[in-house]
Order: sequence, then structure tokens, then C-alpha cells
Amino acid sequence: MIGSTGWLCRAEIRWLWMTSRRSGKLLGFISRVSMRICLVCSLGREKLRNQHQGRRREGGVFDEDCLLERQGSGGAEKRQEVRKLVGNQNPILFCIQETKLQSCNAFICSSLWGNSSHGFSYRPSVGVSGGLLTLWDSSEVEVWSSESNDHVLWCHGWFINSSDEFSVANVYAPCDSGAKQELWDSLSVRIQALGRARVCIYGDFNAVRSVEEQRSDRGGHRSLDSISFNRFIEDNTLFDLPLSGR
Repeated sequence: MIGSTGWLCRAEIRWLWMTSRRSGKLLGFISRVSMRICLVCSLGREKLRNQHQGRRREGGVFDEDCLLERQGSGGAEKRQEVRKLVGNQNPILFCIQETKLQSCNAFICSSLWGNSSHGFSYRPSVGVSGGLLTLWDSSEVEVWSSESNDHVLWCHGWFINSSDEFSVANVYAPCDSGAKQELWDSLSVRIQALGRARVCIYGDFNAVRSVEEQRSDRGGHRSLDSISFNRFIEDNTLFDLPLSGR
């Protein structure tokens, strides 16, 4: 898999560009427990792209510091923020966690994406909790199916120009350790079933990989979470995208 990542947090942008020819599997991972992340992602070519070229970025990931947390993406102000980010980054595929939307329609998605051609798939929130939304540039990507399960929204498709097929999971993990383990198990089953297909798993995992990353007083619980999360990554041969400064 092939892509790159970066994240925007408190007005600081950090980009990382990476490739791997060994596997078609990628984990888009944010290493802070409480963050909500918005992702701009493409699994297209095995090439590094310089962020200053002004071209469409393949695999960019950024965090707008709880962009949708307060009002949900139904709020006009938040929609404008998302649309500005989409306009600036020109994504191929864009994922949002915790939309807080019980329903979604073409009008809402157009207000987020703009007037250019696009498609979308969503998982509704439960009340004002959760909710997942994945949008894509329909001139670049064809999504032929999507699956909505607990805490995850899968999209399966291909890149029109290259005919490369992919499966993308937009994840918003629960806080409860038991429910989190169930999520890792269900994701593992799905990843294994996909075989050698290009797979990208990303979102808000509500977990850290090491004790040093945690921001919680519940160190014991977080330590156990780290063990199960690391096992999930290793068992599925996922590549954890590190973060690097600009």
C-alpha cells in the first residue's frame, strides 16, 4: 500500500510521505487518545509526492482538533470549515468521525465537498454520539459497495485511472476495552477475508501503542489496551504511519 500521511493539530501541519511494496495494508493511526481525526486518503500509486507541488495529494491525513465535535457537521460553521479543508487539500477520499448526524443526504455532502462530482457513504450516529461519513471524488474513485457495522464504515472500490482496487475502513472505536477488543477481532476477520487486497484502516482508535503516548490516569487499563491494539496491528501485518515534522 501506498500512501502518505500528515496531521494538522493546533495550527501545525506535519506531513509524512511513505510507501511500501511489501504489503497492501496500511493503518492510519493517530497516537493521541482523545483526538478526532479527519482523513484525506488515497491508496493509489507507489510514488512519493512532494507536498509543495500543488498537485493532488495521495494519502494525506490531517486532524482539525475535534473539527466536528461540538456542533456536528450539520452546523453551518463546521460545514464551512470542512469545505475549506477539502478545497485546500483537494482530496481523493475524505473520512470524518463523530459526525453526530442521524441522517445524511446529498445537500449536506455538497456543503462539505463543494460542487465537483463526488459520492458518499455514511453510518448514522446513535443520538448525538458517533456517526461516520466517507466522501470521495467520483471522477477519480468508483466505490461499488459499502458496509456499515458497529464502529466502522467499509468502502470497497477502485481508482479509475489505474484500476487499482482497494478497501477502506473508516473507524471510530469505543472507549470500553471489551468493546474495543470485539472491534479489533471483527476487523481482523474482515482483513483476513480480503486476502492480499489493498486495505487501509484509519480513524479514531481511542488507543495508544505505548504507555508514553497515553494521556490518562487509568494507566493499567491503557496498558492492556495497548497490548491488544499492538497485537491487532501485528497480526494483520498493518503498517503504522509515524508522524514527522515539516
